[in-house]
Amino acid sequence: YREGGDEMKAYYDTVRDAFFSDDIPSYYTGFSPIPYVARYIIGKGLEKKLRGHLTAALAKAVHPHAKELIARHLARFDSWLEAARNLKTVTVAVPYSSAKGLEDSFDDKVWDGVKATGPFVTVGKRETPKYATTVKLVHDRENLFARIDCFDPDAKNLVPRQPENTGSETLPRGDSIEFFVADGQTGAYRQLFFDIGNGGGREGDMIFDANGADTSWNGAWTRKTKRYGDRWVAIVKFPFADAGIHAAQSGVVLFQTLRMKYFNDDGKNVPFKELKRREDSSIGGGRSRELQTFAELSLEL
Repeated sequence: YREGGDEMKAYYDTVRDAFFSDDIPSYYTGFSPIPYVARYIIGKGLEKKLRGHLTAALAKAVHPHAKELIARHLARFDSWLEAARNLKTVTVAVPYSSAKGLEDSFDDKVWDGVKATGPFVTVGKRETPKYATTVKLVHDRENLFARIDCFDPDAKNLVPRQPENTGSETLPRGDSIEFFVADGQTGAYRQLFFDIGNGGGREGDMIFDANGADTSWNGAWTRKTKRYGDRWVAIVKFPFADAGIHAAQSGVVLFQTLRMKYFNDDGKNVPFKELKRREDSSIGGGRSRELQTFAELSLEL
């Protein structure tokens, strides 16, 4: 940056300090910078200071290459800020339930009065997906229960991926759900990954779970599925203790569910035929492990 180097160094030092001083510095880089701009720049009131460093660097720069680099950075900075101001955090009030057997309550009326978290939209573009998904949540103080309805008019022909003897966990592929629960104080998250399976619990199905980057972790959560004519449904029982969360003491619990749907143009799930297209959708359009886009759950006690 030549003549503008001192101002650019001050700019990057400010960004770095904002990141590492945060209660939840993201340790996974997503594909979009916008959530990070919203948290680490706008959330900390650093817009004016950072833009001041950039404009001062541009004014000091003499060499045309340095001026061009700084001008491009300033333009990108302003575009990121505009997009980040329009970023909406999804907030969900999760009701308490004392009902028994929630992990098997596929056709129980207990879910009728529970509001969905909000519509799934495509990841990144935030458009209406071809395949709709809804999530309903309740808790019993010790566990979070999630009912996930994955709509597909040809659900009867969905084929689960079978476990492989690879010595390590493998991600499901086809029509799968990626499920995150994180402590709102620390950002530490647990990741679950599953597909329709063989129509029961976890046994014999391809299941992936992790504690952050630790794939050796195996939690006490359960997942059961049931197939209907126009969809398949999963009910997850996730013990808060698995994520070190105490419902009665916690402030905000962070949560995200993503659906990765492979499909053919004709919409048919032909058994054992390679599916050519993929649609990723989630609550609010956030990406995998992108903590800044997770929904905020408020547990009603």
